[in-house]
Amino acid sequence: MAGMVGTTVMLAESSGIGAAIDLDALTPPPGVDLVQWLLAFMSYGFVLAVPPARLEAVTAHFGATGLCAASIGSFQEERRVLLCRGEERAVLWDFISRPFVGGAAS
Repeated sequence: MAGMVGTTVMLAESSGIGAAIDLDALTPPPGVDLVQWLLAFMSYGFVLAVPPARLEAVTAHFGATGLCAASIGSFQEERRVLLCRGEERAVLWDFISRPFVGGAAS
């Protein structure tokens, strides 16, 4: 698994936390399927962890340089990664049941 989803899974696991990814917050390029976009390895994209109080400033900074930045979810204490769409929630990965790459924080 690569792309935004896999990167978020690895970031959460190595930080010893979980995450909720809001699928409705993602905007694939025109004509690109959402699943393909989620799994694409984009060497020009980044997943950042930004405190909520700094989110507006960070996205504005990216926007001022012509780059797109958006909040796509949140981190959580529960050691699972969820895919969310509206009120629907699906567990993508449960670190308690199975490590992803084994880089869990102690």
